[in-house]
Amino acid sequence: MLAFIQSTQIELETLAQAVVDSLNPATQPSAEGFFSDILKRIRVVESEAAMAELFFELSTTAFRGFTFTDRQSELIDSLLGAAEDIAAAMSASSDKMH
Repeated sequence: MLAFIQSTQIELETLAQAVVDSLNPATQPSAEGFFSDILKRIRVVESEAAMAELFFELSTTAFRGFTFTDRQSELIDSLLGAAEDIAAAMSASSDKMH
């Protein structure tokens, strides 16, 4: 399972870094802080439970009142889509265990 988490970290870190890099801390401080925190959490996640918590936090993005450019929205959609795919894979693998 550790290999799975490490491989997902690489994918998610790349996507989250692109989001953070696209944000302007001067005009989008809340969004930049939120995604910087997400990026930090991705880098230290060590378990499926922590990954699930991270995905739950990411799922709140739409309800935080952030305003994004079209390009930023595309980057965020890519990050959320990857998180959704990983969550589905995690769910499928745990279903097979039972």
